[in-house]
Amino acid sequence: MMEKEFYDEITEKTNLINQNKIKPSDIANTFKEDFGTKIDISWFNNMYDPIGLKNVGIIRSMLESANELVNLVIDGTMADRMYPAILFCYTHYLELALKVIIERHNRYYVADSAKIITIPKSPTGHEITNIWNSAKGTIRKHMKLSDNEYLCIEKIVENLTNLSDTSMAYRYATTKGSSPREYLDNNSFGADLNIVRIWVNVLDEYLFSLYDEDWSHLLD
Repeated sequence: MMEKEFYDEITEKTNLINQNKIKPSDIANTFKEDFGTKIDISWFNNMYDPIGLKNVGIIRSMLESANELVNLVIDGTMADRMYPAILFCYTHYLELALKVIIERHNRYYVADSAKIITIPKSPTGHEITNIWNSAKGTIRKHMKLSDNEYLCIEKIVENLTNLSDTSMAYRYATTKGSSPREYLDNNSFGADLNIVRIWVNVLDEYLFSLYDEDWSHLLD
């Protein structure tokens, strides 16, 4: 649907609600319709590891959605409007990718049944620095990284966490509790979204095989 058609549709439906020509039951019924973009995840039921596969789907969705949103940003003013959604997606991508890598590192196969056993050791919380510190040994071991490669990907993570160490900063303006504080400093926070996109996707070139591909040959 083109943007003009979309806004025409919004205007029409808003007017029909104002005129009492659309009822609550009509809205509920529309959620059962299929215009060719309906979600159907029942196929997960046929997968050997549906939860693991669903996590990978979320990781890829966060990364690809952020990449697409950056493509829409044409200037600094638009960047100021779009950065919370974009940086939330990139930060949550990294958080979940690292957690999945940690969990996969603590899995092993039962040979006679091909059953995967998971020993849950993934860190809780959203702080990327803590999660990275738990994952980096696994990443370096399995990727067989050179010193320069390791230091470069660690520098990418460091600069992302310098923006914010948690995706919560892009969900809320302030922390919760009795003494809330702003997550982001208005005077020091900032980065070019295209630069962020480049380095996050370089990082993914290294992480992809550790969270998305078959790890059975690494789990001995």
